[in-house]
Amino acid sequence: LVCLFLLVLKLIFNKYKFNIKKILLIILSVVIIPFIFLFSWNMYKNSLGLVGQFETSDIKISEINGIINKTSGEEWQQEASDNYMKAIYNENITGSYIKFTVVSLIVLIPIIASILYVNMKDKIEKKNYIILGISLIVGLIGYILMMYLLYVFNFGPIEGPTLASYDRYLSCYILIVLYSLIFAFIYYKGINYKYIIILIVVIGCLIRPHQYLRLRPDLIILPNHLYDASKYGAMVIDNNVELNNKVFILDQKEKNGAVFYINYFSDKITTNLSGYELTNIINYKDILKDYDYLYTYSLETDELELNKLYKIEYNNDEVHLVKVG
Repeated sequence: LVCLFLLVLKLIFNKYKFNIKKILLIILSVVIIPFIFLFSWNMYKNSLGLVGQFETSDIKISEINGIINKTSGEEWQQEASDNYMKAIYNENITGSYIKFTVVSLIVLIPIIASILYVNMKDKIEKKNYIILGISLIVGLIGYILMMYLLYVFNFGPIEGPTLASYDRYLSCYILIVLYSLIFAFIYYKGINYKYIIILIVVIGCLIRPHQYLRLRPDLIILPNHLYDASKYGAMVIDNNVELNNKVFILDQKEKNGAVFYINYFSDKITTNLSGYELTNIINYKDILKDYDYLYTYSLETDELELNKLYKIEYNNDEVHLVKVG
């Protein structure tokens, strides 16, 4: 959408000659291209039997003022709103030695863009750079507002107030904006590629996305037992669970995020990403009813066996776990 917005601005401000057909083509592109992405993504999800995590219908714009002023909405929504507002001013979103918050980067980006703009001489280059900057900043504001709405209305009472993955979500777009402005300047100036490589390395070291190593769990320095146990759990699940079934991973003892690694290694099967430290299985039938299997990664109870897969069955509204294999 940002790219399409950029295209429209270039056509308007550069005063290209175009007719009604071209105008209609641009408008249709703005509508059709995002729809194609959405349609193809939904087809992919349906082919895997996955259910969307968020429903946009849950977002109630009319309730935002009440949530901010604490006169309406759930308590967790009010907390999520407060925490988000504080985080954009105080929370570091980079994984580098130089720390940046959302607000500091919003201030820094126009300053850097202005310095680069002043050093341009060609009028067309300057105009194109302004158009690029406007497009990226408008997209940035929209992205920040969108993430606020998702945390307040869609992430739920656990991930909402804790701002789950906040640094990862916010850094990915903001740093792209910063890099795009710098590299656009390089492109317009025609700087030698050797200097471009050096600049890329320097910028990448100074300002990089937060938790960039978490793109792949096997790139993180993990204790051997955690890595091996996660791989083993994923293998058990893949070998015994049908594609359209869901697995609840129980991690009572370690509570160190093994569920995330099992979820990664067994990416074709839907697993839980929260609530994994349940202390009494039988008392959580309302949670387990949404799952078909239970896998015991770590235990603080003698009721079940470690590293085993159980089929979740109901009999007279009571939970029964049947060991698989």
